[in-house]
Amino acid sequence: MNKLIASILFCSLLSLAKAQVLPSEIANLKEQLAKAGHDSTRLRLLESLATGYRFSIVDSSLYYNGLAIELAEKMKLPEKKANLQSLKGATILEAGDIPGSLQLQFIALKESERLKDSSTRGFALNRIGNTYMELGEYKKAN
Repeated sequence: MNKLIASILFCSLLSLAKAQVLPSEIANLKEQLAKAGHDSTRLRLLESLATGYRFSIVDSSLYYNGLAIELAEKMKLPEKKANLQSLKGATILEAGDIPGSLQLQFIALKESERLKDSSTRGFALNRIGNTYMELGEYKKAN
């Protein structure tokens, strides 16, 4: 059990370090967003901003995530919308909203299963597990 917990902790720390975005990169993303002409480019940049702010300014992450979800709906991209909902759930977990996080993760999981989207399904399941780890419910987390 200790090896499992150590592995999970190591992976979490590794992904946290990888997710750190420099302020200069954030400024560059915002600049690109202001100039973006195509919705697909805007969607990619909005998601990057939401991810970039996730561990530093949660409100900004949620703002850009919300814009990205709206754009994914407009573009009729249900896979992207489910992925963004999962990201939003992970972000609000960092802010301490465990019920809200679980709700979004289960929505993303259900949608990804309906769409047969194994990538988003994997992210949602992993994030649901992370949430149960936060609660100390290790059997459910596994």
